[in-house]
Amino acid sequence: MLAKKRRKSGYEDHFDEIPTAKKTNLFCASVFRKSIQGEDAITAVKEFVNLCQSANTQNVVLQYLEAGGGTQELLGLLKLDQKNNMTSAVPIFSALQCIIMKTLTEAQQYRPSVEDGCKHLLNLHLSTIHHMLSLKSTAKHRQIVLKLLTAIVTLSSQLARMILSHVKISLPLRAVLIKHTKPVDKSVRTTFIHFLMAFLFDGSVSVIWPLLDIKGLLASIVPGLIYDDCNTVHLVLATVQDKVLMNTSISKTAKLHTFSTPVVRSLFALYDWKGPVKWNPTGKNRNNEIEDTNKDDVEQREGQQIVADAVHDFLQVLCASHKYGIIFHDRSIGTSGKKHNELLQTVLENLERPWEHEQKAKLIIKIVAACPDLMKCVLANVQPYLEPRVSVSWLKAITFVMQLVQSLNPEQALKPYADTLTAHKITNVVHTLTVPSVLLKEIGSQLLPHRQLVIRHEAVNLLLAMLKQFNTFVTCIEQWNLIDASSQNAFKQSVVKKLPNSEMMISLWNINLSVPEGNEDEENSRSDQIVPEPKLSSHLLAMMDLFLLYNKCFPDTLDIPNSINFLTDIEHIMANEEDHEAVAVLQERVLQLLITLDSFAFTPDKEMFGDAIDRLSYLVDYPSTTIPLEARNILCTLLINTGLFEGVVSEVFVWLHCYLAVPADHRKSVARLLVDAIVRVSRNTAMYIDFIIKSEEGAEDTRKVVDNSQLEDIFDELLEASSDEALGERVQEFENTPASTAVSLSPLLPGVLETAATVCDNDQLEGVKYFISCVVIHLLHSQTLPGTMLHLLQRWPVPLPSEVMSYVSGWLSDKSPEPLKKPFGRHSPERKLSNALLQADGNSVSNIVDPSSVNNESSALVPLKESTVLFGKERSCIRDPVHVLLLYKLSVFHMTQLAFRGEFTEKLRDKCKEALLSLLRVVSRVDKRQDESAETFSMEMLHLLDQECLSLHCLKHTFTHPFLLHFFTPINQKKQTVQKLVTELVLELLKLSSFLKIDMISLSGILKPFKQKLIQHIIRRLKKNKLSSLNMDSVVPFVELFELSFSDVLILMDRVVAVPTEALICTKDGLHSLSVWGTLLVYLLGRCITLHKPIALGMVTSIANHVAHLAKQDQLHCTLMEEHFLQYLEQFPHHLEHIQTRVLLRLLQQQNIGSSSVKLTVLLLSRKPVLIHDFISLARQRKKLRQNAAVVLPLLSTAFKCNTAKIEQNILKKIYNEYSTEIRAAILTPSEAAEWLKYYSSVVVQLVYKCMGIKACKDLCREVKSRAVQLDKYEEFYVDLIKCMFTKIIKNVHNSGQSQLDFVLLVLEMMVNLSKENVLDQKQMENMCQALQDCAALTDKWQDISAPIKKSSVWLSFIKVSLKFGLQPHQDTSGKLLDTLVKLCDIIYENLTEEPQIDEIFQWALSHSEFLTVMLGTTQKKGKLVELLFLLVKKDSSVMSSSHIPIFLGSYNATLDPTDQLVLGLLQSYEAGGISLHECRPYLWGEAAVSHYSVKSKVGMSLWRQPQANQVLELLDMNCVLETIKNFPLNRGLKASESLECGRKVYDPAFLLPLFSHLLAPESVVHTYKFISSGGLAVTLAALCSACEDTRAAAYHVVARLYFHEEVCRNVKGRLLSLQFLDAVRNGVASLKNESLNPQLPCIVTTFLARTSLILSQTHHEFYVPLQNFIIAKSSVNLNTIPEFFTFLHSSEVEFRTYRLWILRVIRDGMKSNLDFRLSQRCVVFKLLLGFYSSVLADDDTKKLILEVIQSTVKIPTAAKVLVSTNGLVSWLHQTIRQLSRHDTVFISTLIDIVSSLQTVLFDATELKDGGTGKTKSSVVQYFPHYILLLELDLLPKLGSKMAVADLRKYLNTIQAVISFQNTKAINSLISTQKMFEIVQLSKEVLGSVLDCEDLLTYGCKFAPTTEEESLAFDSVDDNEQAVYHLRNLIIEWLQKIHNSQAAK
Repeated sequence: MLAKKRRKSGYEDHFDEIPTAKKTNLFCASVFRKSIQGEDAITAVKEFVNLCQSANTQNVVLQYLEAGGGTQELLGLLKLDQKNNMTSAVPIFSALQCIIMKTLTEAQQYRPSVEDGCKHLLNLHLSTIHHMLSLKSTAKHRQIVLKLLTAIVTLSSQLARMILSHVKISLPLRAVLIKHTKPVDKSVRTTFIHFLMAFLFDGSVSVIWPLLDIKGLLASIVPGLIYDDCNTVHLVLATVQDKVLMNTSISKTAKLHTFSTPVVRSLFALYDWKGPVKWNPTGKNRNNEIEDTNKDDVEQREGQQIVADAVHDFLQVLCASHKYGIIFHDRSIGTSGKKHNELLQTVLENLERPWEHEQKAKLIIKIVAACPDLMKCVLANVQPYLEPRVSVSWLKAITFVMQLVQSLNPEQALKPYADTLTAHKITNVVHTLTVPSVLLKEIGSQLLPHRQLVIRHEAVNLLLAMLKQFNTFVTCIEQWNLIDASSQNAFKQSVVKKLPNSEMMISLWNINLSVPEGNEDEENSRSDQIVPEPKLSSHLLAMMDLFLLYNKCFPDTLDIPNSINFLTDIEHIMANEEDHEAVAVLQERVLQLLITLDSFAFTPDKEMFGDAIDRLSYLVDYPSTTIPLEARNILCTLLINTGLFEGVVSEVFVWLHCYLAVPADHRKSVARLLVDAIVRVSRNTAMYIDFIIKSEEGAEDTRKVVDNSQLEDIFDELLEASSDEALGERVQEFENTPASTAVSLSPLLPGVLETAATVCDNDQLEGVKYFISCVVIHLLHSQTLPGTMLHLLQRWPVPLPSEVMSYVSGWLSDKSPEPLKKPFGRHSPERKLSNALLQADGNSVSNIVDPSSVNNESSALVPLKESTVLFGKERSCIRDPVHVLLLYKLSVFHMTQLAFRGEFTEKLRDKCKEALLSLLRVVSRVDKRQDESAETFSMEMLHLLDQECLSLHCLKHTFTHPFLLHFFTPINQKKQTVQKLVTELVLELLKLSSFLKIDMISLSGILKPFKQKLIQHIIRRLKKNKLSSLNMDSVVPFVELFELSFSDVLILMDRVVAVPTEALICTKDGLHSLSVWGTLLVYLLGRCITLHKPIALGMVTSIANHVAHLAKQDQLHCTLMEEHFLQYLEQFPHHLEHIQTRVLLRLLQQQNIGSSSVKLTVLLLSRKPVLIHDFISLARQRKKLRQNAAVVLPLLSTAFKCNTAKIEQNILKKIYNEYSTEIRAAILTPSEAAEWLKYYSSVVVQLVYKCMGIKACKDLCREVKSRAVQLDKYEEFYVDLIKCMFTKIIKNVHNSGQSQLDFVLLVLEMMVNLSKENVLDQKQMENMCQALQDCAALTDKWQDISAPIKKSSVWLSFIKVSLKFGLQPHQDTSGKLLDTLVKLCDIIYENLTEEPQIDEIFQWALSHSEFLTVMLGTTQKKGKLVELLFLLVKKDSSVMSSSHIPIFLGSYNATLDPTDQLVLGLLQSYEAGGISLHECRPYLWGEAAVSHYSVKSKVGMSLWRQPQANQVLELLDMNCVLETIKNFPLNRGLKASESLECGRKVYDPAFLLPLFSHLLAPESVVHTYKFISSGGLAVTLAALCSACEDTRAAAYHVVARLYFHEEVCRNVKGRLLSLQFLDAVRNGVASLKNESLNPQLPCIVTTFLARTSLILSQTHHEFYVPLQNFIIAKSSVNLNTIPEFFTFLHSSEVEFRTYRLWILRVIRDGMKSNLDFRLSQRCVVFKLLLGFYSSVLADDDTKKLILEVIQSTVKIPTAAKVLVSTNGLVSWLHQTIRQLSRHDTVFISTLIDIVSSLQTVLFDATELKDGGTGKTKSSVVQYFPHYILLLELDLLPKLGSKMAVADLRKYLNTIQAVISFQNTKAINSLISTQKMFEIVQLSKEVLGSVLDCEDLLTYGCKFAPTTEEESLAFDSVDDNEQAVYHLRNLIIEWLQKIHNSQAAK
């Protein structure tokens, strides 16, 4: 029986019956084509399929296609009436699949014909496809048809959409298709998966969207993936991730619908993928199956890894990406109580121990990092598993929690949402994310007290990680200033209470001291898996870190009893520890803790101090990477805490550096020496300080250097140069500033010297001598003079090497300096550098101080990491940053001492410069690395240097040296050689500092004496009238480097502007240029511009005079000065008032006028139009000026723009005559036109229009006609000139028709000629199109010239060019060509005439290759194209055809978009013209129409299938339906010719209402529930408020037809309720006493009814029950009131708040007209709402909606007037505004909009205008501008920097409108200058820089540039620019009003 059935199927058995010999025969395509025409056609097809599937045969498909065969031929074998005949269908479908696949790979040229065949298949044989897919079909048949459909989907996106819309897969069939069968790789499920993936293959959004719209189709394959092959799973996940998730065109809503909670759960289950081997449909023989699968364990594990990686990548995007996934930002971070990521929360709550899977745990951690609001959910899930148990599972759980806490970053988790959170919420968030109470409870109660070490250790690590995160978050909060100090302290106190206290921490430490009990082994034996025991040292180290972090986060909280001795405990516990490094780390950490907790316990007089020094001296050079760094930090801290280094903190590094240089076997004695010395000094610190002071006094050379008399001489020099009081005060301040002392030493040095003198042991003495020698040398280099150091060494005669004493004493004034020798080795950098700096002809410094000589390992601010034995092995390279610092100080010491001794030669200067600059570069590189690496030691070093970087410390050390200031002489004399060399060196140091971007602001205080000395030298030079530039080369560079303050600029500017103009010029080699004084003046002016500070009026006048005099110098180009002066005047135009005419005249009388002079004169003319007369007079007199086009044309252009000046015709004629020849030549041969003509074409055009005669224009136009076509390029100036000439002829000649015709034909020919190279220049094209449109607007007499234009060949060529380039995607992007074509066609062709050309144009447009692309797209060109088609249809109705209708429907979107309105008008014109639209009814639109009507193929194939009503209703987008209800177009009629502007995406009732009427025709079958649920009834009910009678009539008609269908249908879901609802509406309308047959209902009522109709189809909606009760209770809706207003507003239900908000939204959205306002007045809506607002019952959401109701109401003019005059709205607004705070940004925004709307609506009232004749003027309305201004001023204190820019724009615009209103009276007195400054300051906070507006308010607006309103196209600029525009106009208007009021007085 089974065999019989298989034979009947006609496929499998027949294939097998074909002999093998027959299969191997050569294939002949012609024979095959003949055979399929005969009786054995099906057999031939089967043989064909076998040959296609055989690997050893030739390419039979390609042969068949080349022979003329194709899909259409094979489809012809199928009979339409035999859909169940599988005998023919199966082989034909297989053959089709083979052909399609071969076409895709090797035969693309046959693709169009194959696509047509597939469309034929889908249109005519869809029943066969459905039968083969049906439940009655076999699996093999389903596979065949699915493979065919898969190939078709891959072939074309249009075919894919057709399959989605035509091939219906029911839920039962879907269950069969996704069912698993074996073998898996050949199952129907696998084929079905490939079929679905084919839709995603191309990535076309037009295909993916319909696929996702089919509910559950794509997601249906996900649950079964767990048993699919790993490659299939990878294919599905990778494809969906790439084409759906990562596709930005797919909305998040669509992704949420696709990836629902069950689907995401199934995806998570793929982490535990089982594969095909684990699938068993019956459950029997499972043991055998498992045994078999064990053989393939390796393959199974590989498959599991592939699937796990794929699903991990997929879920990372789906669940952890805000951009591509399904997660949402929770701006409250879980504090609001709302679930923003409910789907993920549900999934995560149901996961079972995900942390045991590594990738699953990583995914959850990433999810929480992206959605911190899910932290509580994850912790609640893991909490039950935190119960301590020594097992691997518990370790995984605790590790997961630790990683979860560590993954959170405050920059991502907190900062983006901080602005919306209160301080309390921020602390709650930080508590939840860093120290969750759940974890703290577990740690404190169960984990820390546990007996097992492993559990205690993990608990400590977890607590440590939590506190680290807590510290990170709190630090960020402090940096961002999110909460105040008191709130932060309270927060910390609350956290401390929940943390384990000090007693618990101490008990935890004590547990480690006790011996483990035996029962621990028993507990370990109970665990299922072996857990490694942590090292005790690691546990103790973690505890130490925890103690330190405790103290850092919560100072003074950790209380360690005196009985605890950590050091002793560690020695006891770690006595037998073999890991010595671990012991060392512990010791270091314990010392750090003890010093941090109690620094007084480590003072020198305590025993712990010496012990700590001994331990640290051992650790500072420990062979490890981290221990020495931490040990040195602690040692530095310990030494600084002694108090001996106060004021000389950096000396600590010297002692440490020298100590590390001592050999290891001598360090113990040195350490003992240091301890003894510190103890000795600390006992009597004052005595040792006194020793240093006495050493100063005893140093003979100290008194010889810089004694008081010399200092007085220096300051006398600074004071004598100027009598300026302010400058004298500045210098006096400098004099009172304490200079750097001669000695900067700590008392430790004398203490060490004294202690060392008592050392007797020779072995100890050797190390001590070396140590002290190093210290003495390095400390000497930090001193100003050597005398003090020598005196100290002589006081305590320590047996130092003689070379050391010689080196120190050699720097005395009476001796010669010796190079540095011992204690440094021969090859040490110190010794080599000292030799080089003292010997002019010695070795080069570059070999010593080269950046490459710095050890790369330690160049990131890391000290020496290994011991250096200097006795036996010399140190030959720079090893660490401290070493670099010491070498730098060595170089500075040598340089200053040589300069002081007068031995500083040029060669030595070069060496010192090379050394200092090289070392500074090295230090700068170290600083940069330190910023990147943030090493521990580097951070500590920065802390010790008061957060200064090393380079800054070096520069401060240099510039605080008194010798450097003493020798600094920026203006020196010939004899001052040393001063000159030192000054040059200072300049080089400053240049390098600036180049290295060292913080010069921090140096400004140090450099202040140098700057003041420079200023004094300049003033002294000017005072003595020494104006020569000799020896002043460094003045300007110094001035630039010092960055003078404005006060300094004023001091110098006052002197420099007084310099004669001749002194500003210098001559060198016969060339004139600006002298030092001129360059200095330019710099000072530029500095004023940079600082944006105005100078005194006298200075400006002086500079103007200088500019005028310099203009007389023919050989001098003072461009810089003119440019700076121009920039200054642009910044401060108020100074233009005092610029005299002579400046303009001098600038224009130059022999060679430069571009800077032209710009300056243009500024003078544009801001001071009174100077135009002077310019005209000069131009009349000077022919040379008239001939200079680069000067006269821009000035003339400026004069034209100033309407205040009328230029005489004769002077224009003179100027024109100078250039008439060149203009004529440029018109005839534009390629040879002068550059000035192109650049100043606009003014040339005006000259031509004003001055060229009519006859000359005509003659020139005749010549142009013959030459223009020969050109290959038409620049803008050329077209403008031609247009100008023709325009003049047309306007001034009576019969100008021929000229107009000539111009049009000429431009048309030029455009045609322009497009010969198939590339259209966009700019030239737009310019010509604009010329044509301007010409069309010149006259309305086109009847005489339209006929010649139509007859000309160039007209048709232009049409072709316009269509060709106008429809191309990358040409004419602005649509200018099509727009011009529309305008010309409208003028040339008459309406309702049969013109052959119109038909040609229409056909040309339709046949364009891009026509369908444009029509079905959304570009700007679409509107122009539709407008063209509409126009052509108006001109000639014969062009219309029914075949065009599908195209128009495909391009239509049923909205009120301007293009859609045109399309609808076009469709209505077709219908009015007699074109039948019946074949396309009911109309589909958009993509559905494209797919259904097969717009891109032969239309006739698809018209036989009529769309169903449900297909139409499914096109209604619910979001658009809701928007239509909210913003229904009241004035939209049913005629599309009545265009309507609508800025929102709403449906067009003119299309939908007739469509609904057709759908609900009595003979139609329609599902009324579908009509209601899709929003059809809602749109219809919303239309009842329309102001158009015909629209309301259509809506009532639709309701009537729906009622008829509801009556006749039976057993339909919700039928009775819908019928009751319609009855209530009908009865309500019938009860209205209205004269109209179709009464207009208030929008509020229709909004209520429309939204009610939507809710009635949603039984689970929260409003379903109350609205159902309302409908059932009401047999008639009272349409004279707001339905359920009082019930919902004062509801006593639990959900009362939801009801109240809903009815308020209805009123807000329905308030559109006077009808709605009158209805609201009858219901006392405003009395209730205004009173309810201030009630305690009103929450923020209710208040917001009440304000929005008022906002909607005041946009109605009558309503606004009534509310203001009778309802006390203004007073209520005053009270409301005053109750707000700056944080109520939402309320403030709404109030701003309310006031703005009131101003816009009521300011247009006639009774407000002057001259109003109203008899009963309302006083409230009469003085309304006054009230508006008061409201705006009330709002001002409430506005803050966080307000929206759009709100600020409205606010400023309102105030500007009030001020500029005619009937202002005394309202300007309300806005004081202080108020205006507050407005400007507010704008500055919101917008950023508003410097121009600040200047206007400060300096006035008399000469400010005018802002032309037409130049600011508000549609093309953002809110920021508009706000600045309004602010500027507001200030100008206010200033003018103030000026007028003052003038009136």
